[in-house]
Amino acid sequence: IRRTAPRSPQRTSFPEWLSVTVVDVEASAATAAAVAAAVVALAATAAAAAVAVEEAAVDSAATVVAV
Repeated sequence: IRRTAPRSPQRTSFPEWLSVTVVDVEASAATAAAVAAAVVALAATAAAAAVAVEEAAVDSAATVVAV
């Protein structure tokens, strides 16, 4: 005996479903863009920190050599 899944009482019409899907895709794209921007900002911050640490190391090495 096969049972078919009961149809949901609130079936959305095709155009409505399509518009909802488009909105979801746009929201996902916006979220992805925001995440990408955050990753780029984080990478830039990490690069700046690495440069600062490297400069500090060079400064301290120069100080040691001078002494």
